Amino acid sequence: MIQQSSNINTVTSISNINNREPKKELDKDDFLNLLVTQLKNQDPLNPLDNSEFIAQTTQFSSLEQLINISEKFDKLIDNEESSNLNLFSAVSFIDKTINFYGNDFSADENGALLRFDISGTPATTNIEIYNDKGAKVKTVSVKGVDGSNTFSWDLTDDNGIKLNPGNYSYKVVAKDKDGNELPVRLSSSGRVIGVLKEGNSTVFDLGFTKVKPDEIISVYN
Repeated sequence: MIQQSSNINTVTSISNINNREPKKELDKDDFLNLLVTQLKNQDPLNPLDNSEFIAQTTQFSSLEQLINISEKFDKLIDNEESSNLNLFSAVSFIDKTINFYGNDFSADENGALLRFDISGTPATTNIEIYNDKGAKVKTVSVKGVDGSNTFSWDLTDDNGIKLNPGNYSYKVVAKDKDGNELPVRLSSSGRVIGVLKEGNSTVFDLGFTKVKPDEIISVYN
């Protein structure tokens, strides 16, 4: 019975070897195994020459470095191809309007609708509007609520003077009854006029600002 089991194991082992798919290329592990096997089976009376051994280990070190460089280069190519693919896919957003998280906005002759979310019940809510030079042009107090809020700005400054259409930004400060500042998240919207790459990231150009994909809330025609 023991002999029969041994034969079965031998047959199985041979079968596995025969079914094993041969490698088309040798890697650094194969090279190292060959080197170790050579050392284990060398003639004790005629060992491997030191200079020859050093040459082989040097070859192994060079092979390992080349393989590592090749792997890094392949990853770089994959990242570049993935980045280009994302860029080409993002082109379909051009001429579409997107809602996004951010405080930049573009005002036309009628002004602009500002949107923001407040986490908590505010006792006071103040909105500050700045022009494209960073100068404050408007401060207004509104009645904020917990959740979604909107404010329609008529493009006038603190003196009631009509300003020119253009690019602006805004800030919202909401405080509770104890004077503690509440978390506020601002959002805006605009039409996508272009798509570009910044590093390995794809961004959407709205003219007055650039928006990253993870900042987009919604997209519509």
